[in-house]
Amino acid sequence: VRVGRAHGRFVCEIIDRGGGFDDPAAGYLAPRAGAGSGLWVARQLTWQIEFFHSPRGFTARAWL
Repeated sequence: VRVGRAHGRFVCEIIDRGGGFDDPAAGYLAPRAGAGSGLWVARQLTWQIEFFHSPRGFTARAWL
């Protein structure tokens, strides 16, 4: 986990070694009852959120 500032915004970056996911639309639609809502909530609370694979692992980067 890294937290810092870039381009005038706060940035939180989380990297793990998991497989992540490849759905670019994940979290844009409100979740159904009983379904996971984490990505949807993250998109509502951030200015921008990115997900990508890199040699270090799967990364989630939230711009606040």
